[in-house]
Amino acid sequence: MNFISHDKADKTVRSYGLSPVTGDLINKDKIISELDSSSAISIVSKQCSFKGDMDSAENIFIAGRFKGNIKCGSTVVSLAGSDIEGRIEARDIVIYGRFSGNVTASNIVKLFPGCAVKSSIKGKTFIIEEGAIFDGEFSRL
Repeated sequence: MNFISHDKADKTVRSYGLSPVTGDLINKDKIISELDSSSAISIVSKQCSFKGDMDSAENIFIAGRFKGNIKCGSTVVSLAGSDIEGRIEARDIVIYGRFSGNVTASNIVKLFPGCAVKSSIKGKTFIIEEGAIFDGEFSRL
């Protein structure tokens, strides 16, 4: 999984590769003259706990603990080791960690090996890979 972040002040774009198993970042820096607005992301890191609601048009990556509601116009990724409790509404939802609550995805929900999900899921497409734990129900939008 790859994503980028940017610093508008010095026009530095950092390209990251994320290990879904460990949540570790691999950083490659590069300078560009013009920044693309679609490169913005929000991250709740491994050592971070967040309680409340998050609303973002851009991608959200969660590696730590999150309790609350997420509304995202793009993709929400729950990394391995993450612990999320609440409600997620997004275009795409990818889960490697633990999640408890309700999920609504306008496109796809994908559960990966090692995840533990207790949820009512609504979406267009629902994929459970072998090794994922799911306790709940799915209904198609």
